Amino acid sequence: KNVQKNFSSIVSRFSDSDLLHQARLGLGRTKKGFLEILSIPTQDEVVKLEKKLVSLEKRLSNLSRKAA
Repeated sequence: KNVQKNFSSIVSRFSDSDLLHQARLGLGRTKKGFLEILSIPTQDEVVKLEKKLVSLEKRLSNLSRKAA
């Protein structure tokens, strides 16, 4: 039981530390850089493109109705 308590204590301290936060930020930057190298869009970029596509579809639909 002491081992489990000690382990839980260590995990708790590590989870609350700035080190974990910094590691997550670094990992996010590394992931973004890796995706850029492979020319793969990020999730945010895909969402922005989807919104633009929906907007263009609406505009085309409106133009089609006006032309008819």
